[in-house]
Amino acid sequence: MLFAIPIIIVVKLIVTHFEKPIDRAPDEVVRLLRDFHDGTGHDDDWDDFVSIPIADPRLESIRERAWALNLPVDAKGFSELKLFLEEAEAVVQAGSPSPVNGS
Repeated sequence: MLFAIPIIIVVKLIVTHFEKPIDRAPDEVVRLLRDFHDGTGHDDDWDDFVSIPIADPRLESIRERAWALNLPVDAKGFSELKLFLEEAEAVVQAGSPSPVNGS
């Protein structure tokens, strides 16, 4: 069974690369990050967050950097998580991004 784990990881990385980005709301990202900052987040929620690309490039940037955090977070990871949360809160305050390609 342990031999399957590396295969599953490789397949997930390949599939993730081709997944269509989702329209995740900024306040949803804030809620998720706050839950993990407060210690009430669930591993499955974190996996969904870091594994699925986000259409909004500001939130996608946060997601990509958050992907490198290991759970449970250590002191350094906690500091990074707090910065991600503050950045996501700023996205909420700024509102919707400009349309991409005039759409």
